[in-house]
Amino acid sequence: MEAQAQGQERTNYERTWLEPAAADVWAHFLTVTHQLEQKLERHLQANHGLSHTQYEILVRLADSPDGAIRMSDLAENLVTAKSAVTYQVGKMCKAGLIERFACPLDARATYVRLTSDGEQLLSKVAPCHLDLVKRLVFADLTCEEANQLTEILSRWQKKLKAEE
Repeated sequence: MEAQAQGQERTNYERTWLEPAAADVWAHFLTVTHQLEQKLERHLQANHGLSHTQYEILVRLADSPDGAIRMSDLAENLVTAKSAVTYQVGKMCKAGLIERFACPLDARATYVRLTSDGEQLLSKVAPCHLDLVKRLVFADLTCEEANQLTEILSRWQKKLKAEE
């Protein structure tokens, strides 16, 4: 009886697993994304003294139309906790790479912008970082594969946004 109950539990448990093809995709996706994030993080730290999050903050600020971003929007764009962004922004302000300032229209809102030191560092780091991204991610993709990947990732992103 106990063996039968264990067998039944196993069967019910197995129903929660992904189909083999989906499980293979999921396992590869997790492995590759973790390996890529670790590789980028180590490279940025070793060569430029920046975390990947700090690099992303510099990029987001450089790409912003006004040269400044509201802290809450920055956290949302980076898909990370506000406290983590606040911590990184604090470190970057101390290093003189960015600066905080109050919104002139809403004293409750804090903005950040790139300083000239931050711009100089980004112009030095970006080519090296992007060379690594090209080598690790795009070197083996055809244009068609890159377009397919973009389409898949866009669908996932829309679905995740809809689930919020």
